[in-house]
Amino acid sequence: MTKAKRFSIHEVNNDDGKISISIICDEIGVYIYSTPGSDTVDIQRNGNSFTKTGEIHSISSELCEEFMCDIFCEIIRCNQFLSFCLGDKRVKFWLALVDGPMEILNITEKELIEGMGGMEQLRNVEKQLMLCECDMNDEQLDGIKEVGTMVLNSPNITEKGVKKRLENWLDSYPEPGSVLEIRFKPSSPDFDKNSIFSHLMKAEISWKRDFEFTISFTLNSGRILEYDGHYFDGNEGYHLMKIVIPMDWKPKHRDDFN
Repeated sequence: MTKAKRFSIHEVNNDDGKISISIICDEIGVYIYSTPGSDTVDIQRNGNSFTKTGEIHSISSELCEEFMCDIFCEIIRCNQFLSFCLGDKRVKFWLALVDGPMEILNITEKELIEGMGGMEQLRNVEKQLMLCECDMNDEQLDGIKEVGTMVLNSPNITEKGVKKRLENWLDSYPEPGSVLEIRFKPSSPDFDKNSIFSHLMKAEISWKRDFEFTISFTLNSGRILEYDGHYFDGNEGYHLMKIVIPMDWKPKHRDDFN
């Protein structure tokens, strides 16, 4: 099976009503444009331009099928899947075409993507998973592999899922440049942010400010992982926890404190 390094689909809606869709796989791309007030769609593919008549999303779906068959002759495997504001139905359609493991899956939407949290492709991500506006719940989160960078935004994730993911993420010894960011809704309006960390027997939390903390986590080897993090409780009952590991970060050892 042919494997692509990068597969991305982007849709842009301009203020004048014009819609642009790009389908890119490695260095090969198809670019589709609609004109307001017209049913004619302009298409550019490998330096060639032509037009079709019809609705732009239907045409882009047809072209994607042709694109796959012409280039790969089968469903693709890819290292990266990136999409931005395609709409929940279309992004799930494109993602369902991808088979097998991938290193990076980044999906950004303005509205909640219903049905995204249970898709098998999420469980195949190995390095970086970023889902803005998904419906993933605690059980589905538990089924995701441990990845270095995870950014999630879901009203169905509670403190239970965040606690377990945080502990597993710290135990996995994440690399410099890794990020753990989860926007979630606690199960109670009286939720205390300190309870997110209370179960971490090998960790110490120091609050610098109301929204800024340092977490020191001791591995069995004696190495101490010390990270800076942020915590916000904001609008509509959402809470957000974020830990970023700088690229120049290095672990400390017990001997460093003697």
